[in-house]
Amino acid sequence: MKRYIIIGVGQFGYSVAKTLVDMGCDVLAIDLDENRVQQISDQIPHAVAASGIDEKSLRSLSAQEFDVAIVSCGESLESSILSTVILKDLGVKEIIVKALNPIHGDILRRVGANQIVYPETEMGEQLAHRLVNPDILQEIALSREYSIKELTIPHDLVEKSILEGNIRARHGLTILAIRHHEGEQKESDQDLLVLSPPPSYIFKEGDRVLLFGKNKDIENFRSSK
Repeated sequence: MKRYIIIGVGQFGYSVAKTLVDMGCDVLAIDLDENRVQQISDQIPHAVAASGIDEKSLRSLSAQEFDVAIVSCGESLESSILSTVILKDLGVKEIIVKALNPIHGDILRRVGANQIVYPETEMGEQLAHRLVNPDILQEIALSREYSIKELTIPHDLVEKSILEGNIRARHGLTILAIRHHEGEQKESDQDLLVLSPPPSYIFKEGDRVLLFGKNKDIENFRSSK
């Protein structure tokens, strides 16, 4: 399993680190703010107060032994650049850096970042898509042609089995999972996630289906609802 080092544990860095820890990954989180490190120590066991722009500190923490580095230095472009350059020099193979805008992203890519992420922009785009397409609950773009999308099922599939619905043959889509909720809350701890559901599974009112396939095929499925 890959090992991850997170530089900067603000809202974005913490979210990435916590999710990776919850998934059972080996994570080291670094932040210069000792109080912040103390706050997150219960959720992220390997959190250290150290400088992400000091080569000696990163070497002492064996940063060079990690497979992936995620640099999230808040609003400081200078810190992001310095941290990226140091990690690159240390030999970290994959460096993912949070950027504020495309100009910052271009600079970071030039100094060694393998991947640039724009959390605020991406969240804004996702919100806009959800407002225009409220039936799409989650979306993961895998390429320009393929994606994974979570959709509410059409009413005509309620009380039908997956076999009867024939989604794969009719639309060329693969059902990865089905999320079924019980009770009044649309999303709650009572949600039941059925992975790789069998052909005999009967769709119920309110079920949400996680589909994989070509974007055009998913759109055809949505338009047929």
